[in-house]
Amino acid sequence: MKKNFVIVIGLVAVLIMGNVVNAATMTKVAENHSWGCQRPMATGLYDEVSDKTFIVWNGPEMDIYVRTYDHSTSTWGGEAKIADLDMIGKWDYHNYPAMILAPNGKLQVYYNRHSKKAFMLEAPNTHSIDGQWSLKEISNDLNCYPMPVVADDDIYFFYSKNNKVSYPYRTFRYIKSTDNGVTWSNPVTVIDSGKNDSNKFDEVYAKQVKYDAVNNRLYMTWQMAGGEYGHNKQSKDLHMAYLNLNNNKMYGIGDIGCGNIVNYSDFANTIVFDSEPGTPNMGYGPAHNLNGGVFSWIGNKPVIAIGYDNVMGDDSSKTYFYKWTGTQWNVSTISSISSKVLDMDRLGNYWDDFRFLIASSTVENGIDVFKTNNGGGSFALDDSFILPLDNGATRANYITFIDDASPSSDVEVIWAECGPTDPNNYTRGIWSVYTSTID
Repeated sequence: MKKNFVIVIGLVAVLIMGNVVNAATMTKVAENHSWGCQRPMATGLYDEVSDKTFIVWNGPEMDIYVRTYDHSTSTWGGEAKIADLDMIGKWDYHNYPAMILAPNGKLQVYYNRHSKKAFMLEAPNTHSIDGQWSLKEISNDLNCYPMPVVADDDIYFFYSKNNKVSYPYRTFRYIKSTDNGVTWSNPVTVIDSGKNDSNKFDEVYAKQVKYDAVNNRLYMTWQMAGGEYGHNKQSKDLHMAYLNLNNNKMYGIGDIGCGNIVNYSDFANTIVFDSEPGTPNMGYGPAHNLNGGVFSWIGNKPVIAIGYDNVMGDDSSKTYFYKWTGTQWNVSTISSISSKVLDMDRLGNYWDDFRFLIASSTVENGIDVFKTNNGGGSFALDDSFILPLDNGATRANYITFIDDASPSSDVEVIWAECGPTDPNNYTRGIWSVYTSTID
């Protein structure tokens, strides 16, 4: 059943360091969101064929909802529930949805039953959310954190495998479909420490996976988590590698070959940022002192945005732009006062133009949009907005760019709000989802 719900917040003036920055229109598109640990990818996409934007989110009891924005009429359609999951468990916030547009033109949404199985939902019609979506189980490989990616005519479904949480030990794997999700390959492992870290940082926690169509590569970034205190109590370092789809081999920084799998011995060739483990959180939740790991590329050379606290022990918070030259990383500073980088994307088809979402350190609940037009040579504050945080919300659990949205789009950013961390109330479905343009 579809339900119409749109509230336009309007233009917001934000005072940043003495300058007024006009933020673009924010639109509330849902008010039944349940908190989840969404990664910065596959939250919504623009479809050029239909000239529509599609978004996805978890509702009450982690039920899955979708909605459409028609750019030709500048209107939102009603929300539609496509899966009734009835999840109310303590760990069910892991079961967030991830949306792609399959090569056959149909929308697909993936989700896991955390540490157990993976599922695929598919729309019955192309370029539309209308109708009864089909549901099928695609894996029972102890799947965690769904990361579906379309690469040309194929679909790759990446995930962390919960090999042994008590050790702690997780590998990074994928399954592949060459027929739009009808059939799937056996699991393929691409990152595996082999439990060889002396301090037991043997859990792969991926940040993003993206397809580089020009070079036919699947790039991925990740941190290693775990440690002597147990599962996800600490994390360290940022790594990057890519899967070359021409030969199905893995490569590290500088195109150094790693064979079929990035093993522990290969980590020296994949590490981008060497960070010390954060202070362990012995209560509920992880302790991470590195943010971002979001990325793109210029030609065949990657660029990455990384936020880090306590840089060199000086208690500072900064966001860096790492640009690979072919022999080394050139590092510049995007923000010298905030490390909370949330996402980045390319501005149109220009190789050197990128923009970044970074949590403001000067305005409470503010989000800054930084931009570079010269490949990281310089950065400028381009726009800002303040999270509404209605209905008792205290933060947003994700803020991302819409996949493939153009800079002139009516819908460029999506975020979902949530309240204080409370494992007993994750799936209530009382928080708001917003979209926004960027001036």
